[in-house]
Amino acid sequence: SPYPESMLQSILNTLTSSGKSDPLLLNEKLSQLVLTRQSWSNGVFPKLSSKMKQSITSALLALRSHHNEESAGLALIGLPLTASGLNHLLKGISTASEDGQAALVFVNDCVLTKVELLGNILDISKLSGRLFDHLLS
Repeated sequence: SPYPESMLQSILNTLTSSGKSDPLLLNEKLSQLVLTRQSWSNGVFPKLSSKMKQSITSALLALRSHHNEESAGLALIGLPLTASGLNHLLKGISTASEDGQAALVFVNDCVLTKVELLGNILDISKLSGRLFDHLLS
């Protein structure tokens, strides 16, 4: 990992400690000043473990959909996500709530922005199948 484990854990803890105004402000600054940077998305994020990538992307999606934090959404769109990474995000979405529906729409936006980069047809088929399953549920 390009970052010490304690630093990665601090980033993740910051992203998941939302609900009060101070942590939300800290999340916004972390997203704006660190996670949206090209050096983070191209140099750091790709080298993280799959588990850490999934945790960070899930936390960013929750901030975007549950707290309407635009900077978290921009950070998420800027990350080099794969079809399997987007598929993982979809697994955690329940469309029974407005927040879940907002998350689904946002993941769809991510897919549309990254369609040329997603690559493997099989992965895209799985991803689109999951999107349609969510829409039908």
